[in-house]
Parts: sequence; structure tokens; C-alpha cells
Amino acid sequence: MANLGTQVKKYVSNNEFIAFLACAFFFANMQGMVGNFRQKYLVDVLGLANESVSAINFICNAAGFALPFFYAMLADRAPKPGKAKFKPMVLMAAVPAGIFSVLMFIAPSALSELSVIWMIAYQCTVTLLYNASIYFAGTFNYIAYVISPEHSERDRVLSFRGISSAIGNSAPLVVVMAIGLLKKPGIISGGEAMTYLLSSVLCALASTLTLLFAMRVLKERIAYSSEKENPLLGFRDVLRNRHALLVLLSEFIKGFRAIASYMGVFLAAALLGDASKFLLLGLPTGIGTF
Repeated sequence: MANLGTQVKKYVSNNEFIAFLACAFFFANMQGMVGNFRQKYLVDVLGLANESVSAINFICNAAGFALPFFYAMLADRAPKPGKAKFKPMVLMAAVPAGIFSVLMFIAPSALSELSVIWMIAYQCTVTLLYNASIYFAGTFNYIAYVISPEHSERDRVLSFRGISSAIGNSAPLVVVMAIGLLKKPGIISGGEAMTYLLSSVLCALASTLTLLFAMRVLKERIAYSSEKENPLLGFRDVLRNRHALLVLLSEFIKGFRAIASYMGVFLAAALLGDASKFLLLGLPTGIGTF
């Protein structure tokens, strides 16, 4: 009979736990800024036609379907013995991820004067670079799987990570609304473009700083195998596992949330008179994700 008085050893300190949740919140906050307002920026601020926006989305989605396979192969390479696996990738990508998330809301006016083709090429390039940096910076999430050899601690970190990310993804709605309110008394000047730019800078800065700080605090405690394996075998195993297929299905269904985010800012502008009021429409979506 097991000894009920036996206590499970605690590996994850309170500082680590808080640092990881801060990463999850502010990283999702930065992603949510792009996910919620990027399309409206292209249409209302840059004035791109629907055909141009569709072309950008098609090119980026098509590339975004293929490129993550190569990203995964790079990210899944075994580290050198005794070295961390994910922390170096996060440190390498944290600053670029913040920079490219801001560039998603910056477009040189000279490009639109040259040709819409140049603007489409620029937007596609920035988006693909943003997606690449987000992928590698986002590997901080995997630290939760190796942060402790105790299942209970890992489960706790993973559970709270999901909650923190869900809330953080909707937080840009508050940021944009707050900046919109500051513009009315004249504290902040500029139009809709300035609102998105300032919001993206705040979200990117918070994400970058928390990622860099957390990488000094978090520890990867589970050792990795240095044996090289064929990554294609991993894809085969996923396709043969019914539980893994359910995860893929849930990720596919979750993608439809992007449709709600895409339409929400336009509905807020049409029905409520201001895109910054998307909070009133986006909050139920965030609660549903939570």
C-alpha cells in the first residue's frame, strides 16, 4: 500500500511558474494583436482592394501550410548533451518576433505609389518572416513539457498556460480600446493607423521583455536523447494515432476562430461606429476560448 504521507518533490519555483505564465499571456497578446486587427489594417488603413487582401492571404496561408514542416524539423533537432533545447531558440527569435509583429502594421507609402504588386510582395514577406519568428519564439511553450520530471507539476503548468494564453489573446482588444479613448481628449494624436501602431508596439514590447526575462529564470530539467531520428516517422505516428488525430481536428476547428476575429473589427466599425469597440464583440469570443 502506498504511503499517503509521501510528498511529491517540487521542482518548479514560484518565480518560474509566474514567469512562464507571463510569457504565455504576453506572447498570446502579441499574436492576438495581429490576429484581431491585421486584416482591418490592410483594408481600412492601407486601402487595399479585396482582391489584393485575398492574394496576400492565399500566398501566406499556402506557404504557412508547408513551411512549418521544415520549422519543426529544425526545432526538433537534439541539443548538445547537457544543453537546453528550447531556450536558445526563444532567445534567438524573441526580438525578431516583436519587430515583425510591429512591421505588420507599418507599410512604406512609396511602395503603394510604385505598384500594388510591390505592396503585396512587401506584406507577404513581412507576414512570412513574422510567422517564422513566432514559430521559434513560441517554442517556449514546450518548456512546460520538460520543466519538471513530476507529472503533476507539468500538468499544472500546462493547464494554467492554456488559461493565460486564452485571456492574453483577447487582451489587445482592451489595448486598442484604451488608446482609442486616449485619442478623444487629445492625449494621443493620429488616426486609425497610429492606434494600431502604438498598440502593436506595446504588445510587442511586453512580449519581448517577458520572453527574454523568462529565459533567464526557466529551467529545462528533463534530458533529451541526442540520437538523430527521421522526422517523417513522427508524422506517420501522428496519423496512426486516433488521439493525435483528434488533436489535429481540434486545431482545425479552432482555426474558424480566425473568421470571427476577421469579421469582428468590421462589424464593430459598422454597428458601433468605431473599430476600437471590437472589445464588445470580441470579449464573448475570448470567454468562449477560455
